[in-house]
Formats: sequence, C-alpha cells, structure tokens
Amino acid sequence: MWNMHWMRWPIYGPAFIAMGIAAWGMWKNLGLKAKFFQLAEKDDARREGMGGRLWFATQYVFGHGRILRDAYPGVMHFLLFFGMFMLFLVTLTVMAQEDFTALFFGYEFLHGPTYLVWSLIGDLFGISLLLGTIFAFVRRYVVKAKRLDSTPQELWAILLLFAMVFTGFLAEGLRMVGDGEVLKPWAPWSPLGWLIALGINALDLGLGTIKAIHAVNWQIHLVLALVFIATIPWSKFWHMVPGFLNVAYHNKAAKPDLPLLTMADLEDETRETFGIHRVDEFTWKDLFDTEACMRCGRCTAACPAHNTDKPLDPKKIIQDLKANVDDKIPRWLDAKGAAKEDV
Repeated sequence: MWNMHWMRWPIYGPAFIAMGIAAWGMWKNLGLKAKFFQLAEKDDARREGMGGRLWFATQYVFGHGRILRDAYPGVMHFLLFFGMFMLFLVTLTVMAQEDFTALFFGYEFLHGPTYLVWSLIGDLFGISLLLGTIFAFVRRYVVKAKRLDSTPQELWAILLLFAMVFTGFLAEGLRMVGDGEVLKPWAPWSPLGWLIALGINALDLGLGTIKAIHAVNWQIHLVLALVFIATIPWSKFWHMVPGFLNVAYHNKAAKPDLPLLTMADLEDETRETFGIHRVDEFTWKDLFDTEACMRCGRCTAACPAHNTDKPLDPKKIIQDLKANVDDKIPRWLDAKGAAKEDV
C-alpha cells in the first residue's frame, strides 16, 4: 500500500460500517418482506432442492446466455458484471496478501510472473468495467432506448461506478510514477495504469506533489467504494441479490403453473371476485418477482399487445404491484400480522 501505510488498519472501521449499513438494508428489503410474503398463497415446490437450484442460478448468471441474446445491453451487462466481479476478486486477493499472509507469515504469493498476470487481469477487467459504464450511459442518455425509463438512480449508478474505477486507475498511475515503476520493463503489464503513469510522468511533478495527489485521490477512491457498498440495498445494484435468488426459485415444470378459471367458477353466483383481487392472493414467488424486477423493459418490448399500441405495459404492472406491496408492508407490521382481509 504505497504512500498509504498508515491506513492499513483504520480502513477496516469504515469498511465494517459500510457493510453493516448494507446488511441492515438487505434485511429491510428482504427480511421484512419475507414476513409479508407469508400472507401470500403457498408455492412450496419452489423451495425444493435448493442446492441444485443455487447451482443452476450460478451457471445461469455467470453464463449470461439469455442476456447476450440482446446484443447491445447483453455485451454492456457482460462488461459490467465481469468487470466488477473480477476487480472485487483482485482486491480481495491483494488484501489477503498485504494484511494477512505477508504481514503475519512473511509470505507473498503475488510476485514474479504471478504478480504480472494478476496486474494484467486487474487492468483488463477494470477497462471492461469502464467500457460498460460508457455503454450504459450512451444507451440511456444518448440513444435513449425506448423501453427504458431512466431516473436519477440510474445516472447515480453509472457515475459512481465510473468514478470509482477511474480513481482506482489514477491511484495506480500515481503509484507507478512515485515508486519509479513507470520506467520498468514490466510496467506495461498494467496497461491503462501505465499509460496514465506515462502522462503523469511527462508533467515532471516532484515526488512530494505526487504523494499528496495520490493520498487525496486514494481517499476519494476509498469513499466511493464504501458508498457503493453501503448503498447497494437502495440503488440499482440491489438487483444482484433478488435477481440471483429469483433465478434459483425458477419454475422447473415444463409449463407455467397458472391458475385457471373454469366455467363452474364463472357460473358460481356466490363468488364476489375472479382471479387475483388482493395482493396476498398471489403466491410468495409472484410477489418476489416484483422485488427482482430490474425495470429493464424486456417484458414490455416483447409484449405483442404493447407492440400493437394497446394500453398494456407489463413492466408498469410489475412496478405498480411492487409499489402496492411496499405500501402494505408497514401497515401489516403495525397490525402485527392482522388477518388477510384487513391488509
């Protein structure tokens, strides 16, 4: 941790606070809603064989098969997903060496060719993440894809990711200049960091200036990373959690399990309603679908009725249902489990 050795241990305080806030937000999003979902109709088949379901979801998410069917957003998501995942893995690996194996056992596993390859991987996937944010910005705010309804939340997510990664690369470039690595033969193994370092080196700044800029930039990068972690439950990034679980709880049956109305139902004069009348009449999985909705608009784009100018918008239906669920939860909790009819 060049130039920031004094932050080796203090960094863990804010890090644990950020993770605590994120954990509390996740509990608020899923834990409290799970209690509300207990009011809904049962669909216990969805919970059978969870080991196999989780393995399927892992293959599905990392495989990106369906997502890549839609070329532009598919490639964009691929760049964002694997860029973030690999940078997270690289960061954990470096922390494991610096703050554990090297510190307590004097053992460094990131050295020589291994270090060079790991540096290359980190830079390439960092570039991937930067490109993904650019793709996302262009799609939402330049091309303005019709099926998207952009809000400040999306702009915040894009800018936060871009700033977080860019300040990371800037810190790498400043370090390479400060410790003289920029002129070493192995410097190009960190391609973008090296190019930034060459630009900084051409400015011929003094070592003191380099260290001062690096310290400020490093702390900005840290704050951005902690803000990213802490705000996951309230940001666009939240879809990572319910999205994964939603895939795990997929319907294994060959056909959708939809309740059908028979002629006897329609002729029953004692019935006051047909189909779904209250939120609690959905299955818990139906309600969980609203939490996992990412507002990508693929359902609306594929809807034949919507594409023939009919007033039907599947995405809006899901979002309205989610708003209804969110509105019901506080009242249900205040009633401490009131009867369905009262909710």
